[in-house]
Amino acid sequence: MSQLRWFLSTHRRKILMSSRRKKVFRMWKNGSFWKTLLVDATTKTRPSRHNQQQRNNRKEICGLSEDQQSDTDKEFIYTIMASTKTPQTTIKIANVPVPTIIDTGSSVNILNYEHFKKINQQNPGIQLQPTTTTKVFAYGAKQPLHLLGKFTANTQYHSKTTTSIFLVTKDNNTCLLSYNTSTALGLLNININSISTDHPDPRIAQILQKHHQVFQGMGNLKNCEVKLEIDPTVSFVAQNSRRLPHSMRKKVNEKPHEMEEQGIIEKVKGVTPRLSPLIPIPKKGGDLRLVLDMRVPNQALKRRPVQFSPP
Repeated sequence: MSQLRWFLSTHRRKILMSSRRKKVFRMWKNGSFWKTLLVDATTKTRPSRHNQQQRNNRKEICGLSEDQQSDTDKEFIYTIMASTKTPQTTIKIANVPVPTIIDTGSSVNILNYEHFKKINQQNPGIQLQPTTTTKVFAYGAKQPLHLLGKFTANTQYHSKTTTSIFLVTKDNNTCLLSYNTSTALGLLNININSISTDHPDPRIAQILQKHHQVFQGMGNLKNCEVKLEIDPTVSFVAQNSRRLPHSMRKKVNEKPHEMEEQGIIEKVKGVTPRLSPLIPIPKKGGDLRLVLDMRVPNQALKRRPVQFSPP
């Protein structure tokens, strides 16, 4: 009876407002109306409280209240930009330390007016020159930046020094260092095979600057021979080569010549009693990494026990 009452209360308006009132009245008169209601009440069950709470929770998650919609897009963008780490360093402009951001996409050096006043206090000879013909646009902006002028000064980072032109802006934004100035100061080193930038941590940057010759190139261990002890009782195995995809064959044929030029592998004349299959592993950017399946040859290696003295 409770289900029948609920069904009548929820569908009372539909019954009264329906355009089939004559048919309903006829069913009421014949006595078939109650049978139809009983069948519908038994098939259509009332939703439970748990399901109703889940629906209410979904509505709260999908919808935003007025207080939540009051946040602007600028705050959202600032949160994203604040979470990213930009390559920052401190250089000396006219012997004045200035924190800057290395911007490889910038063609000019940008300096705010606050830092220019500090430079001008210690170097009165540095004055702003007009920039009537120069217009600087930010990425995606249609209006140029408001420039107060430009000046030329010596820029120093550790032992490297260069002369650069800086554009002074009215806004108190972070100073930017262009690609050419960063390269001249040694902060940015772009080669064919590697890209290295100045580390944001000053302690790590000091170590990289002090031992820069160690962190150049492929990092191969040179002038060192390693002796491998092979078990003579293990028979030699020449494994079958794996099939290479047609799209990788050209790159696989070019990769050994490239590795030989870099000093990673050496060309050996003659035949070898052991043969391991070559496995190409695709890398990001379309490059390949060639490795060997050395599981079978490793079974013939002897493990040499080495005893270390306790600390």
